[in-house]
Amino acid sequence: MRILLDSSALAKRYVCEPGTEQVLSRCRDADEIVLSVLCVPALV
Repeated sequence: MRILLDSSALAKRYVCEPGTEQVLSRCRDADEIVLSVLCVPALV
């Protein structure tokens, strides 16, 4: 399974907040994680 993370989901991988466990669970199940190049500037 391939999943696409937006900037808010990517942040949840590193910051504990509501929804973090769901994001981590989906990432564990994924074969590939896809990000937009715009995710990084959106988080900075």
